Amino acid sequence: MEKSARTIIITVLSGLILSMGAGWIQINSRIAVLEVQVKSDHATYVETSNKMDEMSSNINDIKETLVEMQGDMKLKQDRKWTN
Repeated sequence: MEKSARTIIITVLSGLILSMGAGWIQINSRIAVLEVQVKSDHATYVETSNKMDEMSSNINDIKETLVEMQGDMKLKQDRKWTN
C-alpha cells in the first residue's frame, strides 16, 4: 500500500511539473509571436506616419497655391478694362 501511494504521489507531481513546463513553453512562444507582430505594426505605423507627413506637406503646398491663385483672380476681376 505504501509503495502504491508513493508511486501515485510521484506520478501526480511529475504530471504537474510537466504540465507547468509545457504551459511555460506555450506562453513563451506566444510572447515571441506577439513581439514580432508588435515590431511589424510599429514599422508599418512609422512608414504610414512618414507618408502622412509628406501628404500633409503636399496639401499645405496646394492650399498655398490656391490662395495665390484666388488672389490673382481677384486682382484680375478688380482691374478695369478700358477700350
